[in-house]
Order: sequence, then C-alpha cells, then structure tokens
Amino acid sequence: MGFENAIKIRSDAYFTDLSYFLTNEIDYNKLNFLFFLDYHRINGPDKNSNYYKYFLDYIQVSNVNNLLKMWNFKYEKSSYSEQLTTKHIFNTFKKEYICFIGDYLTNECDIYWISRKIYLSNLDRKYYKIKI
Repeated sequence: MGFENAIKIRSDAYFTDLSYFLTNEIDYNKLNFLFFLDYHRINGPDKNSNYYKYFLDYIQVSNVNNLLKMWNFKYEKSSYSEQLTTKHIFNTFKKEYICFIGDYLTNECDIYWISRKIYLSNLDRKYYKIKI
C-alpha cells in the first residue's frame, strides 16, 4: 500500500490522541514497544536474572518491514503467547534495535484499554523502561 511506518495496537485499546503521540521523536528503524514487563508467569528465567521478562502486545511502532518480521514466526507450544513472541524478538532483532516508549504516555496522550477499563499511563511506571 506504500506505507513506510505503521502502528500495531490491540483491538481492545485506543489512543486518546494519536496525533499528539506521533509528535514524539519515534525512531521507526527500531522496534518500539510500550512495555517490557518483569512478570512471574512465564516458564524459564531471563538469561541475565532470575526474573521473567517478556514483551507485551499493547502496541508496537516501527517501519512496516520490522513489524512484518516481528510477527512472521512459526508457532510452537508455549505457556503464553508473550513467551513465544519474546523468544522470536530476541532471536530476530539486536537489542540496540529495540526501544521502549512508555514515557510517551501522558494525561494528554494515553492509551485506553477497553476490556480492563484503565488508562495505560496509570500502570506502574517501573515497567516502562527496562534495559535489555
């Protein structure tokens, strides 16, 4: 269709002001995520700690080629879908090409998660930016 960049967002979420969000300095050559969480439900620890880390699917922003590459993987048995996508991301992208943009959410520009009835900026900020 000729688009160079794209945003993938959950179907049960929406931007309160997408135009305002896009005024941020987004590097579309990187795979930009809203959150990188430390959570204890995934089987197997992260390589560098005893915690379980995985990417969530709230939103990804990048160039179209990166997003297609991110979502082009063979499905295999896993406990949670986040486990599978995180494994694929770490195997496909160098960590310097992954960026976390959770600080871009503000009262003026937020994402509302319809099914949970919450604004994502109200979630604990310690999960927004974690070095990988």
